[in-house]
Amino acid sequence: MFALPFIFYKAGILIGVFYLVGFTLILISLHLMYWEIIKNTKGDHRFMGYAKIYLGEFGFWLSFLVTIFAFLFILVIYIVLAPSFVRLVFPGVSQALSIFIFWFLGSAAIFVGIRKIAGLVFFISLAMIIAVFLIFIYGVSLPGFSLKSIPLYNPAFVLLPFGPVLFSLGGRAAISSVRDYFIKNRLKDTKFPLVIILGTIIPALVYLFFVLGVFGLSNGMVSPDAVSGIKSLPLWMGVLGILGFLSLWTSYVFLGLELKGIFDLDLKIGHWPSIFLVVVLPIAFYFLGFKDFIFLVGIAGGIFLAIEGMLVVWMWKKRHRGFSFVPFVVPLLFVGMLYEVFKMF
Repeated sequence: MFALPFIFYKAGILIGVFYLVGFTLILISLHLMYWEIIKNTKGDHRFMGYAKIYLGEFGFWLSFLVTIFAFLFILVIYIVLAPSFVRLVFPGVSQALSIFIFWFLGSAAIFVGIRKIAGLVFFISLAMIIAVFLIFIYGVSLPGFSLKSIPLYNPAFVLLPFGPVLFSLGGRAAISSVRDYFIKNRLKDTKFPLVIILGTIIPALVYLFFVLGVFGLSNGMVSPDAVSGIKSLPLWMGVLGILGFLSLWTSYVFLGLELKGIFDLDLKIGHWPSIFLVVVLPIAFYFLGFKDFIFLVGIAGGIFLAIEGMLVVWMWKKRHRGFSFVPFVVPLLFVGMLYEVFKMF
């Protein structure tokens, strides 16, 4: 979410909104397809397990590489961003201590498990939505805010939003964890599609409000992390700090639990070794030098999540032999992936 104001400002608000609407519709379809795969497959698996069942050994190892590295890169992204938001609330805290606090709290929640924090996550998410709405109201009400001052369309950056928008809306990894919550609480499967649809649409709307609010607060100086360029009252810096930290933390926990499930259920390496790897690997990658936010977002969203989406379509088509418009999104994902690869060089 925090990359989007800068991306929309560079590419233009019309291009940004086009990507946001388009990827919302595409990802609703992909998420529903993945849910259908889970619902109609016997046994308890994660992404790589389903890929092996439907796509064989090739699908398994491709999904292994994509999933493991995608999750690790995404978890590292959250670690990279954490200090910016911790220090908005507590300016005197060092970067090293900020990273340790975030990593420790995220790892502790992964250790505890989803059932014990699900209620907390709901209230945190509700608070985030309220905070974004307040930021939007305050930002667009400032005297210097005007829609005419926002770039509408910049052809030079027409492909720039691909990776960040796809990354911001990607929620496939959380579906298995939400399903586990449904099972443990004996909730009806018939409600699950609605959860997926609302769970994709609501973030998209929140992102749009957030983008416009940051435009107003930044006064023409939108920064890559949506925070550094803000010129406003200290109170709003603190709100953004809390919002950012909680957003990163909840995402870190859900993805960490999904990665633990992959290690435990698909690779069969055991419960405690799985927790150890999920706790240690992200922080190790960070200290190995993966610290560039924009680079990590482009790789995670534009390459790994694009391939993941293509694998979901491929698995879904193994069960549905009839005609569908959904597979036509595969060329779009492939073109965007090539753009991100070429951009690296």
